[in-house]
Amino acid sequence: MKGTNRNDPITEKFLYTPADVAKINHTVPVSTVDSKEYSAVVFPGGNGATYDFPWDKNINRIAAAIYEQRRSCKSLKSIVLFLRLSIT
Repeated sequence: MKGTNRNDPITEKFLYTPADVAKINHTVPVSTVDSKEYSAVVFPGGNGATYDFPWDKNINRIAAAIYEQRRSCKSLKSIVLFLRLSIT
């Protein structure tokens, strides 16, 4: 994996845990996300939120739909989370 510090024990454990590697290899493309399936979206701080997210049409589509449907759209300094709605 390009751009990783393989000397870091946490990264090393992640890279050699098949279930964790599968999460990366099977990440859902943002372009395929249906906002109706999620109750919230959380955006991180940092360069991604500052420089990439404002110009990404898919991020804007998802955020606008969640906001307009009175669901939660928040900005934090950690990770992006799409929280699935509980369907029972």
